[in-house]
Amino acid sequence: MGDKIDKTQRILTMQRRLLQGEVLCKPELAKEFGINERSVQRDIDDLRAYLHDESTLYGNEQLIVYDQKRKGYVLSHGESACLSVNELVAIAKVMLDSRSLLRDDMGRILNKLLKTFLPHEEVKLVENLIRNELHHYVELRHKKNVLPLLQDLSRAIQEQRYITISYEKSTNKEVVTRKLSPLGICFSEYYFYLTAYMDREERSKIPKELQDFPTIYRLDRIHSLTVEEEHYQVPSYTSRYQEAEFRKRIQFMYGGRLQRVTFTYVGHDIDAILDRLPTATITWYEEETHTYHIRAEVYGTGIWRWIRSQGDAVTDVTVEEL
Repeated sequence: MGDKIDKTQRILTMQRRLLQGEVLCKPELAKEFGINERSVQRDIDDLRAYLHDESTLYGNEQLIVYDQKRKGYVLSHGESACLSVNELVAIAKVMLDSRSLLRDDMGRILNKLLKTFLPHEEVKLVENLIRNELHHYVELRHKKNVLPLLQDLSRAIQEQRYITISYEKSTNKEVVTRKLSPLGICFSEYYFYLTAYMDREERSKIPKELQDFPTIYRLDRIHSLTVEEEHYQVPSYTSRYQEAEFRKRIQFMYGGRLQRVTFTYVGHDIDAILDRLPTATITWYEEETHTYHIRAEVYGTGIWRWIRSQGDAVTDVTVEEL
């Protein structure tokens, strides 16, 4: 049993080093582990076979190959298994611009991404590219760590468990208690949000036409959260809720009924409109005046905030409930 544990530890150590972009040299490993080079080779062969089986099952190609120039074994990634410097820089830029996490959490996660998915010699390159942005990173004013909430809410959603939260309203800062059936987690405009159904008693207090639609809660305004042992049954009307489809139709995370909005847009940058409203379609277009007639499906009242922001570019707005 002792030899087996030693071998497992050796293989895990070699795998970690390979993932970090290090080179495995048999003579050095043999000396470090107190074994002969034949045993090191068997360990490498076992690890190579394991990675091959993983790539066969999951399409995550990782191969151990001998590098003649570096005189040792290295990990060669297939296209599906690795991230390039450009890809990691893009991810880092998106994360930093989101400002969604505390500075320490953001730095720690970026550091893990770099060291996990980049060869060792390229980590410093990306670190240098993002160091200045991380140094000048501005945290959101609430300065709350939402990562534990993300973990607890994900478990509650997966297991369909009720949650009880104390929540600070945005209007009057009143803290209220809500029992909810959590549906999904969204991210928008710097903040994470929970979409959920209130329990029957609370739902009965809102207008009847809104009772079939989820309510939205900003995670940093949740003061406390308890995942209950009790499971909820998904009501039939929640079949109308699909997280990705809901996200396409919500503006500024203002909840409410589903509507069809039509309007006229005059301008050159129609892509900005279609990107803001993923469900939008152009019903007609006049090329000479760059006039577009747009139809889109949206939830809630957030669409009016966006329309007002467009000034004279958006006119002839009509709304139809669906």
